[in-house]
Amino acid sequence: MATQKLRPQDLVIGSRCLHVNGFFIRQIDNIEGDTVIYHDQYGPGRCSMSAFLKRCPAVASEEAEALPCTATHPGRLRSQIPDASP
Repeated sequence: MATQKLRPQDLVIGSRCLHVNGFFIRQIDNIEGDTVIYHDQYGPGRCSMSAFLKRCPAVASEEAEALPCTATHPGRLRSQIPDASP
């Protein structure tokens, strides 16, 4: 599977990125400053750009998108993403 290595400036809303383990894809739902808000087959999440790039260093290829092990939930509403604010 051919992949494109990501840099911080490559992270955009809607991007689908292959997890480093190759078993699932994370889709970026929003970017707020240095925080990436995403969802994958396990649910919503958020982390820093650097943490996201360590776990998902490449854009998901068409081959990866077609694998059953990389199936993700359909897009989620922003209101369904937990807020990390106190």
